[in-house]
Amino acid sequence: MDVNYENNSITIFGKKAKLDAVISKFASISGDQLSHFLNNRSIKVPRKLHLLALLKVLNKKVKKLMTNSLSNDYFIRLQYYKEFSEEQYAILFNKIASDDEEAFLEYRYTFVNLLFLNNVALNFTDGEINYIRSINKEKLEDFNTYCHKIDSVCIDQEGDFDGISIDTCKTAFLKTAPAHEIRTIGKKYGYNVPSRLTKDQLLDYIKFTLDKKITKNELSTLSNMTLAQVNQFCEKIDAKMSSSLTKPELINYLFYMMDVNPLEKSSIKELIIPEDDAFIPLVFTVDLDAIPPFGRGEPKKLIHYEGEEQDLEDEIITLVEDDIETDVEETPEEENLDEPEENLDEPEEENLDEPEENLDEPEEENLDEPEEENLDEPEEEPVPEPEPEEEPVPEPEPEEEPEPIVEDAQPEPVAEEPVEEKFNQVSDLSSRENELYGSPKVENTGKGKVKLIVLSVLGLALIGLAAYIIITILK
Repeated sequence: MDVNYENNSITIFGKKAKLDAVISKFASISGDQLSHFLNNRSIKVPRKLHLLALLKVLNKKVKKLMTNSLSNDYFIRLQYYKEFSEEQYAILFNKIASDDEEAFLEYRYTFVNLLFLNNVALNFTDGEINYIRSINKEKLEDFNTYCHKIDSVCIDQEGDFDGISIDTCKTAFLKTAPAHEIRTIGKKYGYNVPSRLTKDQLLDYIKFTLDKKITKNELSTLSNMTLAQVNQFCEKIDAKMSSSLTKPELINYLFYMMDVNPLEKSSIKELIIPEDDAFIPLVFTVDLDAIPPFGRGEPKKLIHYEGEEQDLEDEIITLVEDDIETDVEETPEEENLDEPEENLDEPEEENLDEPEENLDEPEEENLDEPEEENLDEPEEEPVPEPEPEEEPVPEPEPEEEPEPIVEDAQPEPVAEEPVEEKFNQVSDLSSRENELYGSPKVENTGKGKVKLIVLSVLGLALIGLAAYIIITILK
């Protein structure tokens, strides 16, 4: 098997395949399937690789933490983030990223990618790779279940415990892990660390740690002592142990159990790790003063690190289909590509023809109908009186007459309001009994009224004539 990252290719049984597609298939199977595959191999996966996969994703997620993301106590512990062990990174991931599907996918993809980077040391065979490529994927578990299945098949390298150096482990646990978390880490490796020690457990610890420094007579004397007396003896010789198990004593007791029952170690001495800052613990400061009392106030950013203002958007991991699956589905892909072309052609013809019809119809209706209805109706009124329509054409006089008459006639009825009032009160001006009978004012007024009526009729006639001429021109 040959893995070439530059060409994105992997050669399996002499046939080339896309490397990212093979990695995607490994990352898409369930934790149970992947852990079963790794556990059945003679060469176990170093725990450091799993820790780095968690770390890469957490470096991004930690940058976005707000004051309401974690408890105050956890933010204090987060100041020692770079000293966390695998289990502590897994606990933090579960708190801040377990519901993030993209983060979960990136963690799985990164872990598998690290496996292929170290494929020579892990001694993957062509048959093993093809086996994973051909299996049917089972339902993917949640992060917590998946993560525990993977860490259960990983083992530490020589000099490491839980993915970090034993030399710094005790100090790191003292600063970063509460008592219950230390017990959780111990239980993960099969060490049931008690909350209190019995007399026999305490005596066993003394025998193992003091070894040649204590005589048989002293051991016999200790056996006859009470638990309180044994505690006093431990304090006297500075054994750093008591039955009550303080946090430092709890850590000491865990490592004592490791010495009594050593863990299996990986045969791989060196690992290939990408030269990328993403695989180095992020260095940052926690602004504890930004945390509001009693969790009140709006959430604020409290993680600050170098270059935070220049950060780019996170890269999104996408899975690629493997060649084995795509080869089988070539025919349906061709059919699917042809069908949409037919569908695209059909609507083009329909959509282009229909609007043309719709555009033509409204033009005929909107232009013709108003000419017949709105313009013909006013013509019907002057039709029974054709004489006024013809008379004004040869004789331009009626057009000039209205101007002086309108000027003389309009002021008279407006100015003489009393005359109008009298006309409203008198029913018959032709009667001799009327006081105004034969009055020149009445005669002038009567003539003025007649002239106004004539002018109104002529005006209507001119309007009708103008309309008739316009219609004739348009037709």
